[in-house]
Amino acid sequence: MSCIDFDIQSTVSRRVLNNTVTGLKYDSVFYADDTILFSTDNRALNELLRITETFSGQYGLRLNRHKCSAIPMNNDGNIHFDDAMPLPKNYEATYLGNELNREINIVKHEILNKLQTVRITWFKLLPYWKASDANVKWKLRIFDAVIRAKLLYGLETWKRFILQKPC
Repeated sequence: MSCIDFDIQSTVSRRVLNNTVTGLKYDSVFYADDTILFSTDNRALNELLRITETFSGQYGLRLNRHKCSAIPMNNDGNIHFDDAMPLPKNYEATYLGNELNREINIVKHEILNKLQTVRITWFKLLPYWKASDANVKWKLRIFDAVIRAKLLYGLETWKRFILQKPC
């Protein structure tokens, strides 16, 4: 992914470079097989998507179009693949286990969803908690591995949004 990113950054136009999101020094994130692209301009984002598709293809990779979506923030412009197939517009999407949404409202969406998921898991474990003759130390290990892990997964991404006002 580092090679693809290098090739992309070496190729993009001034339009892409001049339309990064305020406060970010990057316009894309590549993690394993997940990709996210940012821009404040639709034409720049279309260019970035086209170049990402092109260089990914040169390395034998391709975007899974069924998983791709656009979350328009400032306008309803059209984002599309190189062959003019439009990206579906969504209000929210999940990236690396974290919910991204148009409102950039971490508390309303992400934290409440995490708490609901943890609550469901807790109630699924209730029969075990009640029926097991496991000692407290073992139950705490299970709690740590299951409940705490679910709650804290992706928490490091919240810090920026909770401590600072979003751009």
